Amino acid sequence: MVVSHQFHWLGVLILQDVVLKSNRCSQNR
Repeated sequence: MVVSHQFHWLGVLILQDVVLKSNRCSQNR
């Protein structure tokens, strides 16, 4: 369904944001 597809993309964007932030934290150490 379209709704589930939108939620899937939302989750992907959030996942990418979290990964980028965690990568920055590990690089700062």
